Amino acid sequence: MDEADCMQREVFDLSGAVIQTAALFAPIAAMKEKSFEVDVCEGVSALGDEDAIRRMVSILCDNAVLYASGSGDIRLTMRTSARTSEISVSNLWQKPSDRDALEKIFDRFYRADASRDRNNGEAGFGIGLAIAQKIALRHNGKLYADAPGTGERICFHAIIPIIRDAK
Repeated sequence: MDEADCMQREVFDLSGAVIQTAALFAPIAAMKEKSFEVDVCEGVSALGDEDAIRRMVSILCDNAVLYASGSGDIRLTMRTSARTSEISVSNLWQKPSDRDALEKIFDRFYRADASRDRNNGEAGFGIGLAIAQKIALRHNGKLYADAPGTGERICFHAIIPIIRDAK
């Protein structure tokens, strides 16, 4: 993603891409005894690389399934405004008091806590969120994390420009 812009640029069904990608993670969450709720507004189009957006959503869902604490529920929502769509993925957070981690979580190879290194052999290399953020940026959007309210949930927000009346 750091190299020259090699992304495809075409109009695609953003809603469909998000729904189809999220659907792949529902059975995995169920196997781990976690609920996975998806609430996506339909009929939203974007200009960009559909495969890259699918990869971004996949990274966010995969992280939520891997790192949701306890039997925590996972929520994916997509809402639109006049010019953008916000794709949000949230889950119960293992370290709700660790708000400092939110500033570093997109750094390559960063792990919010040591337990992520030993997550039953399932942990990755710590570059997924950096890749997801780069995908959002390449689409003239952004990706950030917060822990609203009491901080018991972590939420990743991908803001992606949309196309109105693409039909």
